[in-house]
Amino acid sequence: MKLHSEKQYQWRWAWLAFLPVAVLRAGTLAESDTFWQVRTGLLTLFLGRLPSVDTLSWTAYGKPWTLNSWGFDVLLAYAYRLGDLAAVAVLGSALVMLVAAIVLVAAKRAGATPFASAATLLLMSPALIGWFSVRPQLVDYVFVPTLLLLLRPALKGKRRVAALIGMALVSIVWVNLHAAAALGVAVVGIAGVASLVGRRLTMRSLAGALAPAGACLAGTLLNPQGAGLWGQNLGVRSSSVSVVTEWQPIDITDAAQLFMLSLAIVALVVAVKRKDWLDAGALAALVFASGIAIRFLPIADLASIPLLASALSSEGLRTYAAGRRILFRGGAIALVGAFTVVAAPSILHLGEPDPRFYPAESIAALPSGCRLFNDYRVGGLVILQRPDVPVSLDSRNDLYGADTVTEAQRILGGQGSVAALERRGVDCVLVQATTKLAQQLGQAPGWSRVSAAPGAQLFVRQPSAP
Repeated sequence: MKLHSEKQYQWRWAWLAFLPVAVLRAGTLAESDTFWQVRTGLLTLFLGRLPSVDTLSWTAYGKPWTLNSWGFDVLLAYAYRLGDLAAVAVLGSALVMLVAAIVLVAAKRAGATPFASAATLLLMSPALIGWFSVRPQLVDYVFVPTLLLLLRPALKGKRRVAALIGMALVSIVWVNLHAAAALGVAVVGIAGVASLVGRRLTMRSLAGALAPAGACLAGTLLNPQGAGLWGQNLGVRSSSVSVVTEWQPIDITDAAQLFMLSLAIVALVVAVKRKDWLDAGALAALVFASGIAIRFLPIADLASIPLLASALSSEGLRTYAAGRRILFRGGAIALVGAFTVVAAPSILHLGEPDPRFYPAESIAALPSGCRLFNDYRVGGLVILQRPDVPVSLDSRNDLYGADTVTEAQRILGGQGSVAALERRGVDCVLVQATTKLAQQLGQAPGWSRVSAAPGAQLFVRQPSAP
């Protein structure tokens, strides 16, 4: 009993060791998605229903708009009502800690030690922290490992029916928080089929292997769009792949991406060597998905941690570490201490929009009701803080379409003309000072620079003389 209690204590410390990473991530909000999703959640609560058309921009005003994360947006809205953007950031940190908890539970199930699990998670955190922004993807990081935890008992064992019901319920919650729940169906399906390797293949065994994917599929259909969810996912990808880096195929010349991919491949090799075909199938599916779009890399790495931690918990390595206990414990304390020192200042500015990209002064100076032309990133914060100023663009790529986003980038690059903006009725512009458009506006007659705050400059068109 005492040994069991001591191990539980160690697992709690393994989880708490990740807290500085979650706090560090909460220090600033850097994703445009977060801000317009808060506004969307507030709008949903105000209307008492899901918005069906866009009312936040002038370029797509009245165009049909389907939310792909309505539940997550409402959660953000409640947090925002409770404590502004600081509470939104804290909610994000809570989800990050939930991700860590699920991963550690999976590592424990895989036979890993608390120390090896915490060390693996912490050592991988520099590659993962950039992906822990307050976005619906956070729930993807929670639910993929959760489904994999339920998958093994769902394939065999006395609690199979309960596990299948659990997978369906998880999918229902996931799909109403984020439409990416369709990913779970694919991963679970491939892993289930992979679990048949080395076994006699029959219709009955195949049906049993695909039953978890069927449970997940049934769960994903219980959303406001029904089966239309699948078409929406394809539409989001097609409208984003040419303009958003995370939707593009992996770039092996990028050191960070290559490192993350390598970790997932190492974990896949571990699974294959152990003939753990279920985990091998899941990781193979996630590695393949990461090759198509790098936004799946963090999910692949989170699914890899339990296997990597269990490999580091082998008897030989345990014996080696036992003889150097002081060295390893000292190193662990130093690592957690370093993260804590770096993260501590973040508490003083929780949820602050990153000032490098989001100019509070310039946004506050926007004339009410002006027709704004803005760059891609800043649009989300304008939607949140100045709903009286319709934007020209934000990160809702599936609403605007790739052509609109590409055209905006062309104008920002100076390939358009100030006169073309004026013909569209644009009378205020909020763009980065380094863009060609900002340089053109600085010399254009009839335009004045109202704010030159760091992050973006505001230009306002002066009324023509009568």
